[in-house]
Amino acid sequence: MPLIEADSLKQISISKIIELSKPSNPTPYIIQQLNFSRNGQDVGTMGLITYFDNLRPVKINLDYVMVYGGEKRNQDINIVAMPCHFGGVRYFFKCPDCDCRCFKIYMARTHFKCRKCHNLTYTSNNASKGYRKFSKLFEPLVFYDSSTYHKALKYPKHKGRYTRNYIKAMHKLANINV
Repeated sequence: MPLIEADSLKQISISKIIELSKPSNPTPYIIQQLNFSRNGQDVGTMGLITYFDNLRPVKINLDYVMVYGGEKRNQDINIVAMPCHFGGVRYFFKCPDCDCRCFKIYMARTHFKCRKCHNLTYTSNNASKGYRKFSKLFEPLVFYDSSTYHKALKYPKHKGRYTRNYIKAMHKLANINV
């Protein structure tokens, strides 16, 4: 079975939920609507209810319609609060399948789960070592030729001598085997 890349899937981030769910008054829940878009076009909406206990989120309820089958889904996902070392609290989703803590949940098939349960990878993990070296070195300079690359370094020479950063970049350029 080919691996699915997490970058292209619908995902919900705990930081976005916490940002959207700051209650102004002590209410037991907040009802919201999330819109999913792909390439700037809306592809779906989802009802989101965030439940609170003493102004701390404890659970979200997702209510959505599957795009392909038109099937209505309703899913509860717990939120766990972990204390930080220097005060404050960090929030995590608790995966419905494996009960692990995660910052993002993804919908790969029919339900939202963590990256491990869906067996997802990232696009950068699927690239070869040579391609990663090449893209890391030339990422900001993809569309320029080599003469522009020399000009792009802010200070290639200082008092008539090449700088360490310039020498490192030239060594990297010489050692890339694509």
